[in-house]
Amino acid sequence: MALIAAASTPAKYYAYLLRKALKSSNETALTNVCATHDTETSPALQEIEEAYNEGDHALRADIEDKCGGKFKKALLMWLEPAMF
Repeated sequence: MALIAAASTPAKYYAYLLRKALKSSNETALTNVCATHDTETSPALQEIEEAYNEGDHALRADIEDKCGGKFKKALLMWLEPAMF
C-alpha cells in the first residue's frame, strides 16, 4: 500500500481506498475517507470521486449498489458540493 501512496496523487490514493472499502463492505473505512476529506487541508471529495471514476467504476453507482439505508444516504450527501 505504501507503494501506491508514493506513486500516485492523494486523490488517487483515497480513490483506491474507497474501491477497496466498497469491495469489502468496510463501513468504517468508507466513513473515514468521506468524513476526513471534507476539509480544506485534504483532497476534496470531488477530486477523489474524479479519480475513482477514471477506471471502470462510478463512485455514486458503486455506493448505490453496495450500501443501504441511511448510511448510503449519508455517503451520497458527503459527495455533494458544499452549499455555503
